[in-house]
Amino acid sequence: MSWKAAAGLRVPEATAEVLASLGEHRVLSTAQVRAINFPDRSPRRTQQVLAYLERAGLIAYVEARRAPRRLWLLTERGADLALDAGEIERRPKVLSPQQALGPLRAHTLGVNEVGISFLRAARERDDEFGPLSWRHEIAHPLNRGRGRARRTLIADAVLSYVRAEEKHIVFEQRFVEVDRATLSLERLVAELAR
Repeated sequence: MSWKAAAGLRVPEATAEVLASLGEHRVLSTAQVRAINFPDRSPRRTQQVLAYLERAGLIAYVEARRAPRRLWLLTERGADLALDAGEIERRPKVLSPQQALGPLRAHTLGVNEVGISFLRAARERDDEFGPLSWRHEIAHPLNRGRGRARRTLIADAVLSYVRAEEKHIVFEQRFVEVDRATLSLERLVAELAR
């Protein structure tokens, strides 16, 4: 099955899902794209799909100095098509190569690894948790104040997980906070308690 983009490019459904994943998760390594979108396929198949999307001008990659070396991100055109495909609700933010390689690279990849761990577990258990079941940097107002009095918690990610129990369907949402050892343990605990 495929859908036809406004520009006339036919994009298979599986590759539309790759665009949506890149849009929601900002930057992904080749291994992460495979784990999310092609878990039962060979690494070569993932590379072929990524190469096709790059030739089509929908995604680009940057080379990092440390592993994972090749990191994939959407182009402006890819962000438009990801939205047009209907897989995501809002147009994704497009990162520049500098942002993709910047100081938050390791953090973003780490948050994606947490999401991928839940994705693998859900697949093993037949629970519902798909490639778009976690979202990055979600703001939650803590009070109704204005200006400086307004307080907001920004979770690194929010995960939405559905599992079936004997007599119930359980919908769980969890905040994810990934620390890169930039805070002392005491400060991290205080931040989480807030």
